[in-house]
Amino acid sequence: MERLTLPATQFTPLVDFDYARRAFVLQGESYPENAAEFYGPILSAVRQYMSNSQSGKTTVTLQFAYVNSSSTRSLQQLLTLLDSAARDGASIDVRWLVEADDDAMAELGVDLLSDKSSLSYEIVNTPLS
Repeated sequence: MERLTLPATQFTPLVDFDYARRAFVLQGESYPENAAEFYGPILSAVRQYMSNSQSGKTTVTLQFAYVNSSSTRSLQQLLTLLDSAARDGASIDVRWLVEADDDAMAELGVDLLSDKSSLSYEIVNTPLS
């Protein structure tokens, strides 16, 4: 698969899915006008990757400064896809990075990940920027 990269904009996060390194990154703010339109191709790419995935660990790093409610639904779909793949035997580590004082993003990470029993995940505090 060809690497999926989308630059961050004022409304959308950086997307960098490096299939060769098995490293996926979403980073920035997420409040696109149409979250389903923005995240649709990302979800499709993850589905395709998981259906063709070789053995080895995939690392997913998520770091957001802000996420609106429609983006939260799309992230829930993404994490559900990853959890399903992990349940089917894929090795997936999710890192949810939050600034040390960002309780809202830490809580969102807990809310989105706590019921994903097949995923290996951690919520990591990062230094204030």
